Amino acid sequence: MSLLRSALFGLGLLLSSGNAFAKSPVPTKPQGTTAQTPPKALFQQANQLYNTQQYAESIAILEQLQKERKINNFAIHYNLGNAYFRLRRYGHALAAYRRAQRLRPNQEDLLHNIQLIYQRTGHSEPDAAWRMRALFWYHLFTLRQLFWLTFGFLALSCLLWGAYLQRSARGLKGMRWWAASASLVACLLLGSLTTKFYQEQLVTTGIITANKITVRSGYGENFEALFTLQEADEVTVRERTAGWLRIETTQEDGKKQKTLRSGWVPDRALTTL
Repeated sequence: MSLLRSALFGLGLLLSSGNAFAKSPVPTKPQGTTAQTPPKALFQQANQLYNTQQYAESIAILEQLQKERKINNFAIHYNLGNAYFRLRRYGHALAAYRRAQRLRPNQEDLLHNIQLIYQRTGHSEPDAAWRMRALFWYHLFTLRQLFWLTFGFLALSCLLWGAYLQRSARGLKGMRWWAASASLVACLLLGSLTTKFYQEQLVTTGIITANKITVRSGYGENFEALFTLQEADEVTVRERTAGWLRIETTQEDGKKQKTLRSGWVPDRALTTL
């Protein structure tokens, strides 16, 4: 297993080069700047404001880079999370960190900051440690890296099986073991890729940004109150109607058993990834 993990990690590093930062699109005109102001200059300005503890002003620039110029960049998301964290807006900070995590899933400082948010808000980390160790490749690679890794092992298994079928009569029966091993790894990676694609591309995740919000049985303040959610709670968004969102989340009951619960919250109470 250690040999397999080292091989996957090495290949992932090769695949990851050049993918962490997106290319800058054609600039638009953010507030207080000209249309010709390059994203790098805006990013440096945001860093200067952050270093002088002007966190709200730094957030404004970073959000312009993210939302108006559509730059999906690890450093922007990470610094945005840091600025929100300094303002103790932990829900917004966690949302920014989760976006950064999709670009660099195993970045040490990022994982540490997420743990700090969970400690400050009294949450427990949703991913069990044993699960992260057992499925290390799922948490180690981005969706794109996992795609190319899966493609590589599928191609390798096809080549090995083809070579085995052509040369088995020549005494190369040992190649069957290598072909079967490559096929097993390819199937494992394919299942992980399918799950990751579903979770990141087809499922809408939301993070509560309000201090406390009541979840109701319908989309309106007159409906029955079911339970409450706290800042930095992570939910799955299933439906949007008239400014309200139907969400699902797992909560512990009195016996500390996790149960799936659902209800409606106003869309202003959370941010989606």
